[in-house]
Amino acid sequence: MHIINSVQSFLAKRNIAPASGIVVAVSTGIDSMVLLHVLQQLNFRIVVAHVNHGKREESAEEESFLKDYCAKKKIKLEILKLSPKTEKPDGANFQAWAREKRYTFFTAVAEENKCTFIATAHHQTDRAETFFMRAIRGSGLNGLTSLQAQNGKIIRPLLEMTRKEIEAFAKAENIVWREDASNESDDYFRNRVRHHVLPALEIADENWRHGLAVTQQNLANEKALLAAFVEGWKMRDVHIEGDVMHISIAALNEIPAPVSLLRHLLFEVDEHLPFEQIANCANDTTGSFYHGKTHRALKNRDWLIVEPIENTVSKPAFISANAKEIIEPLHLSFHQQEKPQSFDLRDLNLSKADALLDFEKLIFPLEIRLWQAGDSFMPLGMKGFKKVSDYLIDEKVARNEKEKTFVLSSNNDIVWLIGHRIDERYKVGISTQIMYLGRLHKFSV
Repeated sequence: MHIINSVQSFLAKRNIAPASGIVVAVSTGIDSMVLLHVLQQLNFRIVVAHVNHGKREESAEEESFLKDYCAKKKIKLEILKLSPKTEKPDGANFQAWAREKRYTFFTAVAEENKCTFIATAHHQTDRAETFFMRAIRGSGLNGLTSLQAQNGKIIRPLLEMTRKEIEAFAKAENIVWREDASNESDDYFRNRVRHHVLPALEIADENWRHGLAVTQQNLANEKALLAAFVEGWKMRDVHIEGDVMHISIAALNEIPAPVSLLRHLLFEVDEHLPFEQIANCANDTTGSFYHGKTHRALKNRDWLIVEPIENTVSKPAFISANAKEIIEPLHLSFHQQEKPQSFDLRDLNLSKADALLDFEKLIFPLEIRLWQAGDSFMPLGMKGFKKVSDYLIDEKVARNEKEKTFVLSSNNDIVWLIGHRIDERYKVGISTQIMYLGRLHKFSV
């Protein structure tokens, strides 16, 4: 009964009432089956959410087992079936991909069933394993304190219980569960920590769990203190306009640990941003940018601009005849000059990053935008038009690069497929008097 009382106390402290509704993440392993049993005993309104990861032969048996269990107990069951071979992006880490799929599913189930909370069966031993895994791999405060008792709607009622306590309770209550054979394999990093690191700690000091719990609480407190500092710094030196954040580079340079500050400031915005590179942006040129998964950071003189990537690729930019430089959506510079009488194109040493155009043929403002289906132009050296899509295919441009290809247009004519080729009609010729040079500058990524 110790675990039942502990879970009841856990829920009461957080004012979680039985009618609130809890989605219980159940894998059919001993931990989640114990959590499910306890919440049933406490008469909470629950919905079971199960993910069939499609990785093991036992997955179908586990799903069938849980269907029978929930049918007998009259508990609503929601199931998500994953197909890693067809759904997982190439090169993506399976564990990270599956975790994102799981929590998206749990959230959807909670919304559909009007449940306020999502309960997972993480326990004290899980927390210890996660701590050492992340410490070994070089994590910061966010990683070392990730498994908290509550994180928004996510609750972990068993977090103070050890695996031994859970096993003893399951046997005493005659709880049936399914054992995942992969838990015995050392092929997984977590299992190696579980099988070798934790037992070694038991030998070194039998009270290690208490010491680790104190350490984790200390780290959580320091994280809270740092969060308060970051929030104050943010109010002074960060300007926010909608979903765009402007960070003062000068203020960032005054911080003794700018990487840590950026990590805490931007981790929840996009944890995949290259924080170390961004922290050194003062040494980079204007227009340098740093990609994360959903956001990018762009250096614009004295400011670091952090914004959603989808924003940056959708908005066009307009270039006046007097414009010398732009940094959005690409970093481009522009220069005008009279064509020398002894002009020879070979003397300029131009590359695909350069566009030398006849200024007098251009109608301003010019427009920079992403290429669109149906776009066509007359590639330099050709006599006929060619669709941009066909040109990119012929040039064997990778799909991810195609999606980021821009055009420079004049009165709806494409004059430059930026980074690739100019239009034959707008090249510098015999009658050209003023040349117009556009140059694409490389970004730091």
